[in-house]
Amino acid sequence: MITASNRRPLQGAPRIAIGRLCSLQNGRAFKPTEWVDAGTPIIRIQNLNDSSKEFNYYAGELPERFRVRRGDVLLSWSGTPGTSFGCFRWESIDGWLNQHIFNVRLNLEIIQPDYFVLHVNAILSELIGKAHGGVGLRHITKGQLDKIELSVPSLEVQNRIVDLLSRAENIVRMRREAEEKAKEIIPALFIDMFGDPATNPKGWEDSELSNHIELVTGYPFKSQEFVPQGKTARLCRGANVLPQQMDWSDSRHWPLTRSQEFATFCLERGDIVLAMDRPWISTGLKVARISEADLPALLVQRVARIRPKPTVCASYIYAALCHPSFAAHCNAVKTETVVPHISPNDIRSYRLPIPPIFIQDRFANIVEGGVGLSRQTTQAHGLASAAFQSLLAGVFGEAG
Repeated sequence: MITASNRRPLQGAPRIAIGRLCSLQNGRAFKPTEWVDAGTPIIRIQNLNDSSKEFNYYAGELPERFRVRRGDVLLSWSGTPGTSFGCFRWESIDGWLNQHIFNVRLNLEIIQPDYFVLHVNAILSELIGKAHGGVGLRHITKGQLDKIELSVPSLEVQNRIVDLLSRAENIVRMRREAEEKAKEIIPALFIDMFGDPATNPKGWEDSELSNHIELVTGYPFKSQEFVPQGKTARLCRGANVLPQQMDWSDSRHWPLTRSQEFATFCLERGDIVLAMDRPWISTGLKVARISEADLPALLVQRVARIRPKPTVCASYIYAALCHPSFAAHCNAVKTETVVPHISPNDIRSYRLPIPPIFIQDRFANIVEGGVGLSRQTTQAHGLASAAFQSLLAGVFGEAG
């Protein structure tokens, strides 16, 4: 392992251009008309980033240069910075390589595959900095990639670095899996206690949500009156509402001294907020609950604030909105295939069972503990990820 007496494993290591370490085989540009339901999988960038993504398939035969086998090193070189670029060790089934991905044929006598993957991912910002294109889609050419240099110590040192970083990466993976499992607890509990709201197996009296909530939509705050961050209230826009969490990385601010002018739109701890424009993304419905850490905040137009009346508790309503039956309801009241907008009436007209309040309260008490567990696992995952990135920078920081 790398110890205190050997903290600079790359010190003095030769710098070798990627073009001398490997050959790069680009994928094939499959046409959508060639996609079929069965055959050999087509490996696209989305399959590299998320193993749960479904494959497209190709039924024919192709030259072997497009074949991907388990263990191959793949490098995606085109797309959106921050999401599409990256280097991966392919661990799934064999398939055909799609365009915008290189199959990296390494010279194994001088560089170890996992070391190459770790090193390239540690300098992704350099790759993206050389990429062509605008703010959205960008790409780096093979010629540019060939010229980028990596630090290449002996295979023995490479193996020690891979061993250290792989163990750290495994900790991150376990923390991420724990976080995902924790997020499954509350939906599973909801089904266990209440059943599917669409079928109402418990036989409770059902009712439109309008009878049990107060719903307010936000105010069109003028952008020219926004102020820098300071003694301000955040403005809760659709961009800040993600599935079951708030994201203030792109925030707008309003003078705190003027908040009382808009008291109707002040958010409180426990409020449910729902993005009404393009409300569904790949990870689910953009609905979240406001915590103390999110305050002070004001509600912006095209975001709904939902507060329960005494007949229901917020945890029950929140879980019901996160359930697929709410999505099915919204699709049923729309004519479009894809729902680009949820209206206040869509929310109010959602019909669901109303269990006795004492059962809802029991659910809420258990949820509170589940939220605490979820928060702890999320924090643990974040800390592990930060520690891994710090370790990665510590090892490869001297490589620039």
